[in-house]
Amino acid sequence: MITHNSKTKIRWDLLIIFFAVWNCISIPFNVCFPEAQFDKNFGMVVLERIIDVAFFLDICVNFLTSFISEKTGMEVIDLKKIAQNYVFAGRFWIDILASIPFEIIFAPLISASDSGNNGFALKLLGLLKLVRLLRLGRMISYMKVNQSLKLGFRVFQLLFFLILLVHWIGCLFYQFVQSTNSWLAPKDL
Repeated sequence: MITHNSKTKIRWDLLIIFFAVWNCISIPFNVCFPEAQFDKNFGMVVLERIIDVAFFLDICVNFLTSFISEKTGMEVIDLKKIAQNYVFAGRFWIDILASIPFEIIFAPLISASDSGNNGFALKLLGLLKLVRLLRLGRMISYMKVNQSLKLGFRVFQLLFFLILLVHWIGCLFYQFVQSTNSWLAPKDL
């Protein structure tokens, strides 16, 4: 049993937040800049697999972590109630979708049909991992810190999302330019 406000759980959540942030930056970069070839770098491949395993382990940790009941305000430590809360609150489905390595599962199918695009369709499946970003707000709201520090986290989160949005738009713009071989948009777009 893991208590929801233990130091170990908070450290684990911070590690998962770091991995989610890493994915939100690296995955669009890998999709839109294929010439960087990060997917062929052994260290990056190992790091991605470690992150996948960490997110799967986080699902297991969430099944063992107590929570505060909204009805009673008491900490629930019954494993059956914890599992029901985790699955039926909808967080489980987001976590499971973000933890499945679709790019590994569908690699044989896509690589056979996608011979000329350097695995672009396979890299697009990696974008499904961006669902992990939905966890950041939930983790910040559950952290047991004083209110002014939580507000500071919220401001930082807003700035981070703005910077992340600019990063994604920049990656998409580069991908668009690479696909059309021109900085000018087609007239029929």
